[in-house]
Amino acid sequence: MKKTTQLYVVCPEELNNAVSSAVNKTFEEFSKNFNKPKDRIDWMTRKEVCEMLGISFVTLHNWTKKNILFSYKIGNQVRYKRCEVESSLSKTR
Repeated sequence: MKKTTQLYVVCPEELNNAVSSAVNKTFEEFSKNFNKPKDRIDWMTRKEVCEMLGISFVTLHNWTKKNILFSYKIGNQVRYKRCEVESSLSKTR
């Protein structure tokens, strides 16, 4: 069942204020429950990691096996997170 509200002798400013406050209240409730999107992850290929670090594919493979770098299999491709590659550089120094 729908509710109907009839307005008699309401000035436009009062109507505008009532609608604005209702919209603001609804928006505040929505924003409290809204999850912010996570930071975007930059993925790197094996070739990009090798070029960035100046190493060979064999060295990259060995470092991955020794858990110096962490690889992720996405579909049938191997990828590395840029932030983890950069942080591994600071750990080794």
